[in-house]
Amino acid sequence: MISQAQARELVAFLSAKYKTTVVYPNDPARVIAQALLDSIAHAMPLFRDLANQLAVRVKRVSVTIPTPKGAMIAISENADENAETLAETGSHEHQHAVQENRVGAAQVIVDYLEPELRAQREAEAYSVSLAVRWFLTGNLPTIDDAVASLSSDTYLLPAEHIELARGILRSNLATMENGLCPPITVAVDVLEWLRSKHPDMLLAKVA
Repeated sequence: MISQAQARELVAFLSAKYKTTVVYPNDPARVIAQALLDSIAHAMPLFRDLANQLAVRVKRVSVTIPTPKGAMIAISENADENAETLAETGSHEHQHAVQENRVGAAQVIVDYLEPELRAQREAEAYSVSLAVRWFLTGNLPTIDDAVASLSSDTYLLPAEHIELARGILRSNLATMENGLCPPITVAVDVLEWLRSKHPDMLLAKVA
């Protein structure tokens, strides 16, 4: 079982690799994260509803905020209360950082306005969460919680795009059912980190 210290160690490893700034609930920089969300909502009216939804949920929903100097990841209070959840959430949010690195901070905000791209990117990040849960517990997860989260007001996704996300999640879960790591950047990173640093915590049988 992963401890809180080990979960933070994993998040720190990913943060160093992808040059992110990780903000925990009691960090003074939390104010900066909130200000960044507010500024994005103000500067991009089309993004305002999404940004506002994230801003009001920041206590229970972790957020990756794109900036020109790299992603800022605000870990929610809920995620920080449980070590396994922190490991899953920190990995999920770092997959969003990977996405930002692919296209740039400005473009990732613009792309997030397109529901199909939003569904694809969230499904990719939630697939990382499922993989990390599998690595740490040895039990194959279901996609139910991920789909429920994607169906919430946080993401403002139409039904057809939720189904698109479900298909991506189902495909990656099938990969896990076959004893393989999904070919997603941060899922591979976490598996390699566990194997090299904490092999005793890797409870899944992964080829």
